[in-house]
Amino acid sequence: MNPLLCIAYNSYYDEALTPRRLREQMGTWIYGCDRCQEVCPRNQPWMNQELPVNPKLSARVGDFKLTTILSMDNDHYVNKVWPMTFYISKENACKWQANAARALGNLGDRTHIPV
Repeated sequence: MNPLLCIAYNSYYDEALTPRRLREQMGTWIYGCDRCQEVCPRNQPWMNQELPVNPKLSARVGDFKLTTILSMDNDHYVNKVWPMTFYISKENACKWQANAARALGNLGDRTHIPV
């Protein structure tokens, strides 16, 4: 595995924008993907369980819509996004916004152009 091609690395560790050659491949992922965790044989017993929907997470879905992330203010970032996804520093909300812009572009839906 090449960590420089990893979605997680490119979505929150790398200081630069996502390299052009990887943008389309990253699809709509804005905060890693955990694909390596999903395919690891050691994780299969956990991954194959029937788990109930987490109501606390379900209630927060709107906080993480791509259009919300792209247009969020610092208050939204610090109070709603960062506490659950702390790998991107509090001072680097623009990384989230760049990831959301890339993901929206990858959707190919022209109605998102104004956002």
